Amino acid sequence: MAAKFLFLGKILAFLVKILAFLVKILAFLVKILAFLVKILAFLVKILALLVKILAFLVKILAFLVKILAFLVKILAFLVKILAFLVKILAFLVKILAFLVKILAFLVKILAFLVKILAFLVKILPSWSRFLPSLVKILAFLVKILAFLVKILAFLGKISAFLV
Repeated sequence: MAAKFLFLGKILAFLVKILAFLVKILAFLVKILAFLVKILAFLVKILALLVKILAFLVKILAFLVKILAFLVKILAFLVKILAFLVKILAFLVKILAFLVKILAFLVKILAFLVKILAFLVKILPSWSRFLPSLVKILAFLVKILAFLVKILAFLGKISAFLV
């Protein structure tokens, strides 16, 4: 019977060694699992950091969108101002064209008066000594008005080009 106990003791010792080996394997697996848990915790920290960075970038993007919207509003305002200035310039061009027409009409009237005075010089010999100087003065005024018409016409062309 002692042999049986001895044999059972050896089997029990063998089973204890197997159990110890399994415990060592289990301990090794626990260490691997602990290492994997540490890696997972590190990855979670990295993911949390990436989420914070992404949230910061979203805030920056939202700020940039607000700036862009503000710049678009400013641009729209400047376009409205420019349109208003173009309307004013077009109105001034119309006024300038009207003034050119008036001056051209005045030049025609003065030219007609010069012709009348020239005719009177031929007809009235007694006035002949005063009329040439009057004709010269009127001719000079016609030249000045013609020059003003040319200047206004040039300004009208420049204004039309700007519009």
